[in-house]
Amino acid sequence: MRFAKITALVFCLASLAAIAVCIFTDWNDGLYLPLALCLSAVGNGINVFSDNRGNGRREEK
Repeated sequence: MRFAKITALVFCLASLAAIAVCIFTDWNDGLYLPLALCLSAVGNGINVFSDNRGNGRREEK
């Protein structure tokens, strides 16, 4: 796995953790819900842009 894919996975897992905090606790939802949205967007963006990098070719599996 490339570094960008691992980084994207870490951001998405952090997003899931922030959503779990919102669901299972009564902590500050006004902070954790936007945090989860931003972490998810960053993780997905890294995943999409790392595929399109290079000479117009996708990574071979």
